[in-house]
Amino acid sequence: MTDALAHRGPDGHGLWSQSLDPRRPDGPGISLGHRRLAIVDPTAGGAQPMHRDGLSLVWNGEIYPHRTLRRELSQSGVLFHSDSDTEVLLALIRQRGLRAALQAVEGPLALILWNHREHTLSLARDRFGKKQLYLLRQRDTLLVASEPKAIVVGAERLGIPLSVDRQTLARYLADAEQEADDATFFAQIKRVAPAELVTFPLSPAPRPIPSPERSLYYVLRPDPSPPREHGAFLEAFRARLARSLSLRLDCEVPVGALLSGGMDSSSLVCLAHQLGQHTPTFSAVHTPGDPCDESQFIQAVLDKTQVPHHRVVPATKLTADSFVRFVYQQDEPTGGASVFAQACVFDLVRATGHKVVVSGQGADEALTGYGGSQSFCLAEQLRRGHWLDVQRELRRKPSVKHALYSLLQAGWLSARQALPMPLTTTLLELKWQRAFRGLPFFHVESLGLPRLTKQGPLTSEYEARSLLHGYLYRLLTGSSLLTILRTEDRSSMAVGVESRAPFLDHHLVELCMACPPKWLLREGRTKSLLRDSLSDVLPFAIVDRRDKIGFAAPELRYLQGPLSPLLRDTLSGSQLADCGLLDEAALLRALSDPAASPQTSHAAWKALSVELWLRAFSLTL
Repeated sequence: MTDALAHRGPDGHGLWSQSLDPRRPDGPGISLGHRRLAIVDPTAGGAQPMHRDGLSLVWNGEIYPHRTLRRELSQSGVLFHSDSDTEVLLALIRQRGLRAALQAVEGPLALILWNHREHTLSLARDRFGKKQLYLLRQRDTLLVASEPKAIVVGAERLGIPLSVDRQTLARYLADAEQEADDATFFAQIKRVAPAELVTFPLSPAPRPIPSPERSLYYVLRPDPSPPREHGAFLEAFRARLARSLSLRLDCEVPVGALLSGGMDSSSLVCLAHQLGQHTPTFSAVHTPGDPCDESQFIQAVLDKTQVPHHRVVPATKLTADSFVRFVYQQDEPTGGASVFAQACVFDLVRATGHKVVVSGQGADEALTGYGGSQSFCLAEQLRRGHWLDVQRELRRKPSVKHALYSLLQAGWLSARQALPMPLTTTLLELKWQRAFRGLPFFHVESLGLPRLTKQGPLTSEYEARSLLHGYLYRLLTGSSLLTILRTEDRSSMAVGVESRAPFLDHHLVELCMACPPKWLLREGRTKSLLRDSLSDVLPFAIVDRRDKIGFAAPELRYLQGPLSPLLRDTLSGSQLADCGLLDEAALLRALSDPAASPQTSHAAWKALSVELWLRAFSLTL
């Protein structure tokens, strides 16, 4: 299993095993394995598994203020034998208990902790799910790993058959939420949720693994005492973002930055420069003039900061072999070509010798980066009866047709909150069911209708504050962010690179969730809080951008060009077609049109990804 994860940790390898009953060496036992990416204390003192006072730990991630915590623990009498943050984490757990320790630390983590005295195995992930953790529990066996591929190896060795989770596949093909509850594309493999603490009591006697105790150690709540004046709020936001960025740049190895040319990554590069950090940058670019290419905005940031720059053209890296390898690395089918482009950027990072980068992930979800934010903002204005604001917003629309559509959509979102809960639930169920019917090229009905994903525990509380805050809360705690973080973790760690996300500092996100809607999205400008707070450090071309592209890639050109032979060979006699899930002939015919729609290219990408994933893991539908 650790061999299957060697890419995540090329700098070290540790294994440890123990019988649960010393009198029965052939009875039930526990084994911990670790692949190390050495960043903090690269000496043997930081090796894992690490054992202290009846606790054994393997984990992935970093505690950013580990030096501060080390000083506090030392003052209370704790003796340290290394400079590792792993030892700091273990000391915190010993002193305060696991739950309190998780609440005290900042940074991404996924951990496995064995308590020798209590015979409990505990699993946990960071607050927003930056790091991944998966498990398989069957009878007397429990397998846990950072990626499903390692669990697949363990299951094969133990003779545990694996199959496709048909509801997750249906969600994917219908473009519904990919990350639903604890499900993965593997029916037997489940995910630990963000901010979740899972504890298994393990018996030394041979018996089935019991159900674990599960709880959340963190729930996202708005900052209780935000500044009330706009200027003061901007200063507080900038200070927290600067602190978050500084923590992630303070590192024992050189740190780079991803630079797409969008608002989020540009803000980090420019703010780092203002803080005195000359951070090298890494970008994916496309053919000049391509709608996906943001070279001009990347150049604006480079002109402003004069930082070193490296760029890659993903199309030059796209071959049949590289794509098959990419599908295996991801473990689960991906949502589009941008994930491949992102993987190429991380390859570039590692090729330059860097192990750590910062990225802009989380800003769209916390700061109104998606188009849906405007609909919910308009809906809130309708709900509050702010008619002048509604009129101003509608006048900004490019045509009467767009204005009418926006008004109808916002009207439904606003009215939905006033409907009785049973009626609202029924309407949402009907909308959900419709999403799986009449799909072009796919016939997912035979897979069964998946359940509608449950909303987070504080959805109603946030919606009472504003419909916009309810929308942002669902993005931050639901499928949108989780899917993005999963693919980024897989792409970065495939080449042994740690990607850090300053916008997902929980103190910063809590402040965003306390921000009045009029400051989050002002005069039709998304991310107004970010634009206004950093207007003096960002190039004007970035501050004034209205044409959000997102991190995109020319998917249609990839499929009609370098991937075309692989696509046709793979879909010829594919499992999807044999099972009646895919109209293969219609899809290939539509894709051959030079003016094929994005909907067609997206369907082809999904069909190719699923079929190659089935082959990579020897699965059948």
